Amino acid sequence: MTEAMWEAYIGEDLPAPGDTDRARIERAVGARLPDDYWALVVAHQGQTLGSDPIAVPEQGEVDFGVLLLALSPATAGDDASYCVERCLENLQDYYPAGLLPFADDTGGNYWAFDFRRDSNQPEVVFIDHEIEGGEGVTPVASDFAGFQAKWAGMTA
Repeated sequence: MTEAMWEAYIGEDLPAPGDTDRARIERAVGARLPDDYWALVVAHQGQTLGSDPIAVPEQGEVDFGVLLLALSPATAGDDASYCVERCLENLQDYYPAGLLPFADDTGGNYWAFDFRRDSNQPEVVFIDHEIEGGEGVTPVASDFAGFQAKWAGMTA
């Protein structure tokens, strides 16, 4: 496996997220974030991954997009629209509770954790912004490690 090709997209001058950011997001979703995700977001928030598209059932090939910011919207300033919490607010009226976006596909859709079945090991799902409700949520991997394995070279 080769090293992932992370590229700056937003928030280049923003600080890395810390323990208080993690705790704030975990309170918002009511569950613990996967450690492997947290290590990735600390190292690469606001960056995009140069990788092959990911196969999503009934959607086809989808790009990873941007790893959302784990900082608070107040800390992110002009980049606040890319914060996990801001994206979560955008989803709440249209999709089931228990979903937490962590990346976009730069087309208005999200990659998200689905804590509805297991709050200790969330599935990874794809949320299609054009289909509201549960029908717009497609399972992609049983956990974050499985999601990372969907394309070669994605490492922290």
